Amino acid sequence: VIIGQMVLQAQHAQEYFQKGIKAFELKKWAEAQDLFTKVLEHKKTYTDAYYFRGRANYELSEYNLALDDFMASVRNNPVDAEFHYWKGK
Repeated sequence: VIIGQMVLQAQHAQEYFQKGIKAFELKKWAEAQDLFTKVLEHKKTYTDAYYFRGRANYELSEYNLALDDFMASVRNNPVDAEFHYWKGK
């Protein structure tokens, strides 16, 4: 049962992530921010969701929230230069 729930959580996270990417590409920043937050409610270690939510927060001038997300991205994947770039921006 627990493994089934984990698989379902991962599937929901992936669905929300794809919707978030579409909203991000359409520059619907608030919608993207909300969708990436839903991803992280289902899978707290989804590094790309932190990154894209950070980018959406940045576009919404929510700089402290953006920095928190970029720092989470770096913690989860310290070798990705893009995450470091946005953390320092």
